[in-house]
Amino acid sequence: KKKLWSSCIEESRGALEKVNIEINISSVVVILKNLDKRITKVHTEIEKGVDFRRGVTSK
Repeated sequence: KKKLWSSCIEESRGALEKVNIEINISSVVVILKNLDKRITKVHTEIEKGVDFRRGVTSK
C-alpha cells in the first residue's frame, strides 16, 4: 500500500512539474511577443524619423 501511494505522489509531482514548465514556456512566449511588438514599434518610429529627415534634406 505504501509503495503504491508513493508512486502515485511521484506521478502527480511529475505531472505538476510538466504543467509548471508549460506555464513558464507560455509566459515566456507572451513576453517575447510583447518584446517583438515593442521592437517593431520602435522600428517604425525610427523609419518615420528617417523618412522625415530625408524629406527635410531633399527640400
